[in-house]
Amino acid sequence: MNSKVAITQYQQLDLEARLASANPHKLVSLLFQRAAVRLAAAEAGIIRGDISVRTNEINGVIEILSALRSALDLDAGGELAANLRDLYDYMDSQLLEANRRSSQAHISEVKGLLGELQQAWDSMPQVDGVS
Repeated sequence: MNSKVAITQYQQLDLEARLASANPHKLVSLLFQRAAVRLAAAEAGIIRGDISVRTNEINGVIEILSALRSALDLDAGGELAANLRDLYDYMDSQLLEANRRSSQAHISEVKGLLGELQQAWDSMPQVDGVS
């Protein structure tokens, strides 16, 4: 087994272990983290001219955004949830454009937006009884 395959398998097992023991707050944080990793990989794919990697990683981030969007409670979350939905939609469009144009600038914009969301999310106090 080559080292790249072994590292990928380890990362997958590590992610599965963290997901199995995570509460909802931590799950969202893990999604943000995974999106950041995939965006970095997409950027590397663009630099190397590797269309397959670029496309796969961008599609993975779009799937993460879809999961984040589906977790929104638009009734209870009101304007904030609607704004997040719209932001996730915007990031989707930027990622599609990044893939179409092989654009690091579009990837960088999404990385910045997700980084800000993750920082805000991680700074939120957790609800009692949820750790």
